[in-house]
Amino acid sequence: MTFSIKDNPLHDHMESIGSCFGSQLEAFNQDLNAKITKLYEHYFMTLFVNMEEKCNQAKPVLNHIIEVEMKEKNLLRERMNLRRILSPFSLVVSEAFFFGRLKMEIPPENMNRMKTPQNEN
Repeated sequence: MTFSIKDNPLHDHMESIGSCFGSQLEAFNQDLNAKITKLYEHYFMTLFVNMEEKCNQAKPVLNHIIEVEMKEKNLLRERMNLRRILSPFSLVVSEAFFFGRLKMEIPPENMNRMKTPQNEN
């Protein structure tokens, strides 16, 4: 034997209670959704306002960092240009300095020994 809810004598009474409760539940649900939406709007507006304030506070610092980086890039570019221009001269100067220093550090008697094998050839 199967039992159906429609067989219950209170079925009609429960339906009327359910429909009344259902309409109240729907009104409560709509009210709750409106409140949640309002809370989210307030939360996100506060969040966006705070983010905007933080961005405005950070802008001068970021601009300064960008300015310093641009100066460093310009200095690096100028240094590289200067190296390109001076590279032939620096090579000559460094060789002259190296050989000049080499001559000063080697005592004359050692210089004669170094020249001796070349003289024999």
